[in-house]
Amino acid sequence: SVPRQPGAYVPESSAMDGIKLVQAAGPAGGEAEKPDLTGMIADDYAGRTPEARDNTLIVAELNADREAINSAVHNRLQEQGALGDSVTVPLLVRVNNSNADLGQQKFWEAQDGNVVRRGEQYFRVGETDTESGVVRMAGLDGAPDRWIRPAEMRKEDVAVFKEVTRDISPGEKIRLTATDRDRNVRASDMAVVSGITEEGKILLDTGDRQLSFDPAARYADRHMDYGYAVTTYSSQGASVKYLIGLFGEEGARGRMAAMDSTYVELSRSKEHVQTYFDNLSGWGEGGE
Repeated sequence: SVPRQPGAYVPESSAMDGIKLVQAAGPAGGEAEKPDLTGMIADDYAGRTPEARDNTLIVAELNADREAINSAVHNRLQEQGALGDSVTVPLLVRVNNSNADLGQQKFWEAQDGNVVRRGEQYFRVGETDTESGVVRMAGLDGAPDRWIRPAEMRKEDVAVFKEVTRDISPGEKIRLTATDRDRNVRASDMAVVSGITEEGKILLDTGDRQLSFDPAARYADRHMDYGYAVTTYSSQGASVKYLIGLFGEEGARGRMAAMDSTYVELSRSKEHVQTYFDNLSGWGEGGE
């Protein structure tokens, strides 16, 4: 069993089925009666003891689910006093794209205002010249302005990001989202916020080192996010005592349903697996 705090939410079974929860709520059914699986997962995680939380990983197939769960967990931990006072910091979230996308003028037109990292330099995407197809890039962090041709862009050297803000607190579990050779950290490395300075610098404890990041001042320091929930892809290589998983067949979840990837997720846990499904029977049929 999973160690929990007194009075904490305890799931009724190791596989919580959203459809059965709707049916148990009464005959009315409908969109409004659908259970809040994200909230249930956040309650499950936040109700565990601090040591159990440190050894729990939440896995979701979709980035949208991962972001929703992470925000809900942060809010629950903040409400129960498990985190310190938060500060709002600017961060960068990767835009999914292919090599083919990078070569298309319409892709860059849609990225107007987003941030690009090319090599070690950062730029803000500006207007696209409709006749020549070249894209204006405004230099950031001291980089010079440039005009680039989409045909020159390759995923090996170029990454596109949208800008977001997160409320970060001391005690927060953080996942680093880009490799930083100077600091000797890799994408998906985990850390805990050990402090926040008066100047807004984020101090991270990776377990063997203390690192300082200044996301308000440097775009290169904005590659981090909440680390409570990760996607299947990002969970590769992780091994934990306890795992919470969100799976299903609704919308994009159904397109991601695959028994092999789920086996990989569940095999990461050594002692206990807790799963949440929007429709367990439908998911099982789709993943076969």
